[in-house]
Amino acid sequence: MHQAPTRLSKLRPAAAPVNEKPLPARAASGPFGGRSRGLHWSPSASADRHPLSIAIAIAIAIAIAMASAGKEHPMKAERIELEPRTLVGVHETHRWDELTEFMGRAFGTAATEIGKQGAHPAGPPTAIYHGAPSDVVDVTAGFPVTQPVTPAPGVVIETLPGGPAIEAIHTGPYDTLTETYAELTDWISAQNLDLAPDKWEEYVVGPDTEPDPAKWQTRIVFPLN
Repeated sequence: MHQAPTRLSKLRPAAAPVNEKPLPARAASGPFGGRSRGLHWSPSASADRHPLSIAIAIAIAIAIAMASAGKEHPMKAERIELEPRTLVGVHETHRWDELTEFMGRAFGTAATEIGKQGAHPAGPPTAIYHGAPSDVVDVTAGFPVTQPVTPAPGVVIETLPGGPAIEAIHTGPYDTLTETYAELTDWISAQNLDLAPDKWEEYVVGPDTEPDPAKWQTRIVFPLN
């Protein structure tokens, strides 16, 4: 993955590989079963919301059966410059069908630990995918922070790297993320870009704040070498 061109079908953390059978866990109601995703964050809300309340909201969101209706908006990709950020999260390796449980647990654990250390989330819930996914996924899920934090049992501190990147905003239900990834990776291939090993998703708007799946938003980031 470090060299271009790369077989881009391996770089779709929320999509089934090209010409291969879609993964069952991502077919019915969006990635990871359409749960524990798309949690809302805003600067005005984070200062007043204790991270533990975020964990509770996550648990509620996981329990909600999400509708998959909604019209997908066209994929829009652009090149951006990122500032490095710190992420507090849980780092584990799982099969695709285990990610629903992992995401909910990881977001809750990270939010609780951030609160214990007197800090607050400084961005939406985020999942970093390390390397090219195969039958298993190496993933860290948690929240970015700007205040000082330290690692704790079961919780890691990672850096979301700065520098050039490709960003796309997926608007719509999670079960159409596969289509957005297909368009995005085709666009990246046409640009002959050299992708870094890691990539991430930020769940900006989701079922805890927006009942209409057509309005959910997921930010997809592919850093460049």
